[in-house]
Order: sequence, then C-alpha cells, then structure tokens
Amino acid sequence: MFLNSQLHALIFLSDVHQFR
Repeated sequence: MFLNSQLHALIFLSDVHQFR
C-alpha cells in the first residue's frame, strides 16, 4: 500500500502547515 503511505505523508505535511 504505497499510495496509502504517500497520502499519510501528505496529510501530515498539511497538518504541520496548518499548525504553523
């Protein structure tokens, strides 16, 4: 499930951007 991993990373990045 490589796609799932990428999606998770994207969500994590988005979360960090919003947190900042």
